[in-house]
Amino acid sequence: MKPWRVIQAGIVTPKGNASTLDAPAVLLEQFASLAENDPALEVPFDRSLPLERAAYRSCQLIQEAVEQTLKAGRRPLLLGGECSLIAGSLAPALDRIPNLRLAFFDAHGDFNTPETSPSQYLGGMCFAHVCGLFNAGLPWRAARAFPTERALLIGGRELDPGEDANLRRAGVLRLDPSVADAPERLKETIGGAPLWIHIDLDVVDPSENFAVSHPAPGGISFARLRLLIDQLAGSNAIRGIQVCGYQPAKDPQRALPPRIGSAVAPVLGPVS
Repeated sequence: MKPWRVIQAGIVTPKGNASTLDAPAVLLEQFASLAENDPALEVPFDRSLPLERAAYRSCQLIQEAVEQTLKAGRRPLLLGGECSLIAGSLAPALDRIPNLRLAFFDAHGDFNTPETSPSQYLGGMCFAHVCGLFNAGLPWRAARAFPTERALLIGGRELDPGEDANLRRAGVLRLDPSVADAPERLKETIGGAPLWIHIDLDVVDPSENFAVSHPAPGGISFARLRLLIDQLAGSNAIRGIQVCGYQPAKDPQRALPPRIGSAVAPVLGPVS
């Protein structure tokens, strides 16, 4: 398999939690072994700008970093940041990788639009954005929207009514990761297609992962997440992975990064 390149992609949108900007540097310690021979690429976030402008620009720079990484024959490992980084990361992957599929792990759907969102939180619309439901607030430079029939929401246990309706109309596939046969169903659904993995860490239950901005009871364990990731690692060509949603300010003892690193290790190989 092609080697990984670590990309630090701290990003926050209006109404988000600024602690996400510090997450990539904290998480990098767990993934340092992947970056020993190729230092991590840090995407700047201009804190002097209004958040919406800074997030938009950061997504543009994330796109450039992912494009550069793919052209170099490397696989991107993005450490976020908010889920909204997907507006930058997924576009070059979609353009360059035929038949790309998306496994989107999240406690929420991130599939609101400005018409359905109660909060108007842009980070809660990013999945819908890349699937072409609206085009404001974040960039999208791919030649087309991500095909919803090739997208899978894994989790999504806390959805707004309009968001749920959006998902159903769009035809996004959904999987409850807690059901007994979820690993087998996940493997069967994705098949052997090239795959981009997005992990919002709030897919893990707050009893284990307490350092997220929008905790939602009823999630899976870190061990279960690792099992699901292991299924994907064993049967697919993983072309990129992004890990989002960690809030370092809520974890002053840094108890969670080792558990996060262990959960995603099956697709990465050994991590420090």
